[in-house]
Amino acid sequence: MSKKNPQIAFPAGVCPTIGVGGHFSGGGIGMMMRKHGLSINKVIDAKLVNASGDLVNRTPMGEDLFWAIRGGGGESFGIVVSWKESLVEVPSTVTDFNIAKTIDQGAIGILKKWQDVAPTLPSDINIRVVVQGQQALFQSLYLGACDALLPGPVMALKYIYALLLMTYKKGQHIYPIYHRYDKHAKILLYEIEGPLQKDKYMKEIISMTLVAMEFFIMNRVSALALLLCACLSASCHVAVSGPPAPRDDFLSCLTRRVPPRLLFAKSSPAYGSVWSSTIRNIKFLSDKTVRPLYIITPTDASHIQSAVVCGRRHGMRLRVRSGGHDYEGLSYRSDKPEPFAVVDLSKMRQVRIDGKLATAWVDSGAQLGEIYYAVSKATPKLGFPAGVCATIGVGGHFSGGGFGMMLRKYGTAVDNVIDAKVVDANGKLLDRKSMGEDYFWAIRGGGGASFGIVVSWQIKLVPVPPTVTVFQIHKGVRDGAIDLITKWQQVAPSLPEDLMIRIMAMGQDAMFEALYLGTCKDLVPLMNARFPELGMNPSHCNEMSWIESVPYIPLGKTGTVKDLLNRTSNIRAFGKYKSDYVRDPIPRSVWEKIFAWLVKPGAGVMIMDPYGGRISSIPEDATPFPHRQGMLFNIQYVNYWFGEGAGALPNQWSRDMYAFMEPYVTKNPRQAYVNYRDLELGVNQVVGDVSTYASGKVWGDKYFKGNFDRLARIKAKVDPQDYFRNEQSIPPLLK
Repeated sequence: MSKKNPQIAFPAGVCPTIGVGGHFSGGGIGMMMRKHGLSINKVIDAKLVNASGDLVNRTPMGEDLFWAIRGGGGESFGIVVSWKESLVEVPSTVTDFNIAKTIDQGAIGILKKWQDVAPTLPSDINIRVVVQGQQALFQSLYLGACDALLPGPVMALKYIYALLLMTYKKGQHIYPIYHRYDKHAKILLYEIEGPLQKDKYMKEIISMTLVAMEFFIMNRVSALALLLCACLSASCHVAVSGPPAPRDDFLSCLTRRVPPRLLFAKSSPAYGSVWSSTIRNIKFLSDKTVRPLYIITPTDASHIQSAVVCGRRHGMRLRVRSGGHDYEGLSYRSDKPEPFAVVDLSKMRQVRIDGKLATAWVDSGAQLGEIYYAVSKATPKLGFPAGVCATIGVGGHFSGGGFGMMLRKYGTAVDNVIDAKVVDANGKLLDRKSMGEDYFWAIRGGGGASFGIVVSWQIKLVPVPPTVTVFQIHKGVRDGAIDLITKWQQVAPSLPEDLMIRIMAMGQDAMFEALYLGTCKDLVPLMNARFPELGMNPSHCNEMSWIESVPYIPLGKTGTVKDLLNRTSNIRAFGKYKSDYVRDPIPRSVWEKIFAWLVKPGAGVMIMDPYGGRISSIPEDATPFPHRQGMLFNIQYVNYWFGEGAGALPNQWSRDMYAFMEPYVTKNPRQAYVNYRDLELGVNQVVGDVSTYASGKVWGDKYFKGNFDRLARIKAKVDPQDYFRNEQSIPPLLK
């Protein structure tokens, strides 16, 4: 692995002579288990000779047998020939240390404390202990550089106060643990957060660059750093820097109202796994990412109300995550250092169907696949028009508009939202009637995270036929792809609204992918009459039910309806995304240049969705989603790469391609889709603790056109103090 890519690895045992077969069959632990789990957690397929002598892989062996061999002893069920494993990313630099302590040096006390500290450390670090004779050896692997090792997650210093006392004599007034000029210093402790003026003596101590032991408990400090200080009996350099850490008042306020099991501070053992659980763009897993101080995982609307009330009271802003697909990660990270908490809605994902009324109430934490699955189980005659990717969260998708393969028949997702429940900036739970029509208009496409936290949505379900038809036709440049796309621009938006043909262009290939709400028998003559150049014939038809088409389109023939309930994404990559809208057909000569761009170093993919039909018949001010009448199609520029250091070319290609396309797309403004969020379009500037209207208008007009001003006026009414804020939230238009 290291020869192929030094930043790709696999979590397994320490001893290099251990055999893969036995190791994997028993689970497999190693120094990265806290970060990536057991070896078997990364096994995704296997080849096994069973008791009948058959060679089978995961599909024919079935999930029960595949489950059994991953930790249950492969030799009990057959002979595992080989394993397919999912590799993990590792940073360019890691750090290890080995610290030996004897009983005379306090090994027993350190071991006792290690039991509490080691399991609660960030998942990037593993400290194990080897005890032999009268000595304990503390061995560690840290997935990062040495200078990033010490800050760690903050926790009250009193947590290891007794541990520090082991190293120093009782009764000594000031312990010289930290001294700037000590020539024997071995550790740098870069940051102590929190107020340092609680005692009149503290100023003197700071001026002397010494910290008194009795004052430690007044501050928040890295538990890992202090543990190492105690182990090494070394001096440390203290630099007081950054803003004061937010007070524990917010957490105390929450714990009186929300079950503690739903709250995760940075010091919590589960914090890392909860925070990273639905991060789709792995570039935000970097140590440089500004993470929330707390994560709240509500199971009830009252928990969300409490989070808002406590947040307003104690100066803790909230960000909201439903599915984690935000392209810029603004639902769980900040672009600049600031204290904030995340309300993670993943535990609120009920879908309640009313088949008689053809409606449903859907929690914001549900994923699109869970909606589709629940609707189809209630009745195969109904569906819902939303996105292609099943793991997209309802909250973010609806808040930005939301569209998929039925957009030409039924419009966007928010065109079919008829009610909602939202917690506003005062912590009140409102429905459509109590919030008013302006507020209700704003959350349906204007970014729900700008106006409050939408708890659930009532949607209008739509009729689907018993049989739909899907086709996927690939055409290369040598097969006339350029002529076909040139023709497609004018044909696709004018087809009957039951037919949607989108294009995915990559390299020298274009895939024409279609969903037709009807049978192959009806589709073939329609295509021969309207788009004969594509050469579509009955052999291209794949007839199925509507619910079967939902996984088929993104996953192909291997996709199953059960896949819609899989909340994990198969793609774990770095990504950059941009978007455009096209009103006038792009000339053939330009398409030739576009395909030349698609084979340049770092090139990505262009996904094009045609408009027309229902989505274009709705007035552009009916919802904040304004991309309607006269629009031929939209473009999404998608770029994936693997490896932290491999992003230069893809990012540059995305910017250069976007610049090249400028003459051929919408102008004044150059429109973009808010759910394909792009911070390169602009970010908010904050003045007087409020996002400025002028800075927001730079990017806001691109997403919302003339609807941006109305959104800003509504923001001023419902959240004038700009409590719900991120880098591209709607700013209040204050008088």
